[in-house]
Amino acid sequence: MDKIRFTHVKGVLTEILLTEINAQPKGIHGYALIVKIRRRLQIYLGPSTVYPALVGLEKKGYVKSEWHMTGERPRKLYKLTAEGQRTLDSLTRDLQFILRVEAIV
Repeated sequence: MDKIRFTHVKGVLTEILLTEINAQPKGIHGYALIVKIRRRLQIYLGPSTVYPALVGLEKKGYVKSEWHMTGERPRKLYKLTAEGQRTLDSLTRDLQFILRVEAIV
């Protein structure tokens, strides 16, 4: 991925993560997020980008996490909070506005 594209993606990383977490109401773990983003957007965001971002989203109250001990190994699942949903809605409106303005220019 070229540097310009990576910079743009990092600029909307919060929206990307919140969107993908929102799509999984039962929760999603970090590695699954990395895979979904890679498949859906054709970009690779590594663990050193995604996990610190998830910690930041949790500190801001946008997501909550809980450990699930079922399956092969423990997994930390992330779910959107009400504040996270409000933030996602706002970010989506802002991005739609920017895209409309770009289409006019």
